[in-house]
Amino acid sequence: MAKYGRQSVPELSFHNPAGMILYPRGLQTYAMGNTRARDVTELLGTSRGQHLDLLLLGSGDIRNFLFTLSELSIRKPHESPKSLSFHINDYDPSVIARNAVLIQVASEINPDIPADVDFLWNIWYNLALSHDNFYRLQQVLCGLIEKKFDSAESILKFEDIAILRECCAIWKDWMALDLDVSKVKGDRNRLIKSKMQELKFDVDDQCDGVLSEMMMGLSQEADIQFLKPTHANPFFTEIKHWFCEGSTSYEFERTNPTLIRPFNHEWRLHYNSCVTLWTGDALALCTSGFPPKMLFDVIDTSNVSDHIGLLNVLVSCAPRLKKPNRSLMFTSSMLWGGGCESVEEYYNKCVGVPFQLLPTVLGLKLAVDIELGSRKLPDRMETSEEILCWVKADIKRTLLTIDKASDIVEGLFRLAERCYDLLNEQTKPLVDGQHFLASQVYGVTLSSPLTLLRIIHQIQPVVKGGADRIFELIETLLPPDFHQKHGLSWNFLKASLGNERGPVVEIKVNCNITVASWYKGTPIPMICFLKSSLIHQAKAQMLSGQAICTETTFPSIYNSLRYDDQANIVTFHISEEDWHELESNAFMWITSSDMNPVINRDLLFLGGETIERNQRVDPVEIFGLFSVQAFTVIETNANCQVLKIHKVEESKFSYYAELDILELEQCKVSTMKISFSPPKCPVELQIHFEGATGDPLQIYFSCSVNENLAKFQISRKRKKVLCHIPKREDGTVGELVIQNVAPVPFHTMILWDGKQHDKKESITMILSKHSDEPRTPLVHVVDELGIIEKPYQTQENMLKKKGFVIKVQEMYKWKFLPVAKVAFCDCQRLADKLQSDPTDNHPMANFFSNTWLHLVHRILADGEEKTLFHKMLYTNATRVDQDNASSVWKNSFITLLFPRQRTLDLFAGLLKGQMKDLFNPCSFPNQARQPEEHSTRDSFPAFLADFARQMAHFNTGPRDHTSGSDPSERGPPLKEAECAFCHSKEGTLKRCLGCKRIVYCSKTCQKNHWREHKPDCQSIS
Repeated sequence: MAKYGRQSVPELSFHNPAGMILYPRGLQTYAMGNTRARDVTELLGTSRGQHLDLLLLGSGDIRNFLFTLSELSIRKPHESPKSLSFHINDYDPSVIARNAVLIQVASEINPDIPADVDFLWNIWYNLALSHDNFYRLQQVLCGLIEKKFDSAESILKFEDIAILRECCAIWKDWMALDLDVSKVKGDRNRLIKSKMQELKFDVDDQCDGVLSEMMMGLSQEADIQFLKPTHANPFFTEIKHWFCEGSTSYEFERTNPTLIRPFNHEWRLHYNSCVTLWTGDALALCTSGFPPKMLFDVIDTSNVSDHIGLLNVLVSCAPRLKKPNRSLMFTSSMLWGGGCESVEEYYNKCVGVPFQLLPTVLGLKLAVDIELGSRKLPDRMETSEEILCWVKADIKRTLLTIDKASDIVEGLFRLAERCYDLLNEQTKPLVDGQHFLASQVYGVTLSSPLTLLRIIHQIQPVVKGGADRIFELIETLLPPDFHQKHGLSWNFLKASLGNERGPVVEIKVNCNITVASWYKGTPIPMICFLKSSLIHQAKAQMLSGQAICTETTFPSIYNSLRYDDQANIVTFHISEEDWHELESNAFMWITSSDMNPVINRDLLFLGGETIERNQRVDPVEIFGLFSVQAFTVIETNANCQVLKIHKVEESKFSYYAELDILELEQCKVSTMKISFSPPKCPVELQIHFEGATGDPLQIYFSCSVNENLAKFQISRKRKKVLCHIPKREDGTVGELVIQNVAPVPFHTMILWDGKQHDKKESITMILSKHSDEPRTPLVHVVDELGIIEKPYQTQENMLKKKGFVIKVQEMYKWKFLPVAKVAFCDCQRLADKLQSDPTDNHPMANFFSNTWLHLVHRILADGEEKTLFHKMLYTNATRVDQDNASSVWKNSFITLLFPRQRTLDLFAGLLKGQMKDLFNPCSFPNQARQPEEHSTRDSFPAFLADFARQMAHFNTGPRDHTSGSDPSERGPPLKEAECAFCHSKEGTLKRCLGCKRIVYCSKTCQKNHWREHKPDCQSIS
């Protein structure tokens, strides 16, 4: 059970590596979520008879728990797991107690009885309850207090008896609670009003945004009245009533006690009622709270990373994943747009390690291809939650050799930059020049030296030379003033790990930390030290209000201290050697890590009664280092008598190995046998020679490798075998790293019955053709200019094709969006088959089986867009059942993809009525085609959050029609496409490859128009 300070803020232990934050005004309760419920097992393939262990960290309410159960229950019988164990965690005991109430009610009610469903809804979301619901809730609380949770019949368990006692005390408090509704509403409204003034938001705008979010999936004529933010709309009226009164229904007389902070009986709900943000012991639960062998198939961390740091979440939670390449962890951020333009920038600021090195450096693979975009419909107008999926990497490894130029060392140095804030994210100015903790908003500044300690401790077994070698090489990359600023923390890390480690001491100092009363923020404290010889100069500067110059030059303890605000004791760790230099010879003070004078800066002498305790500690125990990812390092087998590993090096895109030849006579190219395993995603290499005695040589990799591009050379002069083995692109990033991905549940979806926008980019061009049943059978072809114009009718034609032929089989509605189940033919693979055996007629016959008597809809795509299509189609194909392995067709699906980039500035314009200028939907991020472009016009703004209102406008207002087979442009839709030179509207119009804004009917027109168009084209592209 977590310990709490004076303000009911959980006290972090050193098993949680995150930097400490001070909360002078305490925390608020987050009892309800503000994002859609998610199935946390959506990507997890399951089977009959399987047991799943799932962990929800920072869970907030139980919507994800219930939705996951619902979605698992409709899987096909052979895919349904036998049993589930959910472990639900939250920093706030009142939220855990409330979740127990909701789970108990959900397990008892009859969903076919409206009054039962209303009861669950009312205690979940409504501040005011009816007499009947109030007394029914009293009965539920009484039943929980008397319940035997250790009985076999109870589906609800408490692993820790102390937590059960705490929840029982809360339930008893709620049973006796009967507050005046009007008083509670007054407290609530005052809190909301103060936040409205502070954040400058309007209730009507908030209600309008929630209405849009709720109505995302509605698009029929009959539903248009529900899309309008007017008081005649019952949905809008109910939403506004809830915002203003805390209730979605009629005025009732009793207060819902589960929404009241227990014991102090105050309204402490967050003004926006979102999922729990502060998870004081969530990471400590993963590092040391669970039994060592308790592992999970899925870990969902909510948006804990926003307020505890993404890197801290990855490092602390990843060791709890169960199976390599199958077990999943989800992180999300709702606040990343506070300081980043894109999700890629967010990742680089928080982690920064190249994706291809993550399996080695952190033991994880990123199962998200950021450049492809997201299939998730954005949640709100103001922000969009971004969810990243991580997969446990293979644990068998071969020892790696690193040097100063190694990509591994560069990756570790990037982590050091973030753990010591060498990028100065704390003090980067905003546009107006004021300093603001913008990066703290999404947790980037909360990584600490303790985070780096865990990382190095984890990776040291797989690196030749271990921690000593890692420290040695990172030091060559550190800035010149690093040791002057952070020498104490760095020496402490070196004393904790490696062969040359020394004693580490824990120091407890009597110190009262106070924050200026006028300051409304949450500062991150840092300890600074000052030699006695400089004390008079420092005091003079403090009295004059000047910043102490030595704060940026004298050693400090950054982000790795803890403060007990009840005992007024600051705890930190340092090497014993450094402590001997400071003790009785230096002063310390606490300051904010951004150097703003908001924390008291009283100088404390490091000696005498100031020091509460000074003792040696074991770093492994005190920092919970026993809970890191355990790698199995496989060394050269003694029975391998022909080869021995000299070194294996890893770069971002490949592995390089040098093998010593022990028996030169037996090493011949003709007898050399090489095999990779497993077949689909090889991570193991075996080399042996025919006729040789002993076992084959084995090398294990952290990433899947490309066996077709691997090269091996025998150097008899050097007596070595040289190996160059590239990594597979789909083996390091993207959904394909999940080896048992769940199929898309087409059998549960309803057919798509909504109309489409008149979209003009590749995916939407396909979807729009099938919003209604096409009158004539149709296939879509995607290819480059010069290839796409030729027919698709003969074997000779198909030998020249390089793109894709796509046939839509059915349109469904999935998560409010259209999704097309398709069959696609990879023309390049078909051409390879035809060339390998020109006499075989089966490939073309198979091709014509889906295209015979079908019209051809041509979609022009450049090379980069074709690459994205290839990645998308093959990635999605892993989630769809395949009919015939020998077929030239593969089943896949296509749905809208949303750019993973910030849209806040665009929505600001949208709210000002500039929707017409901003609305420019596209399916792939335009940056994928032209990386240098960062125009806000090309970032798919309006459709991200205003889908519902656009649908209403689409269905009621006038529309412009354009032939779907015409090449698209990147500006607003034209009324009718025409040649930019001769204005002809006939024939196949082709886009200008430079600007992609205008079209031509022929090469002659393009040539004649070039002199006039050249300046505009070059300025745009």
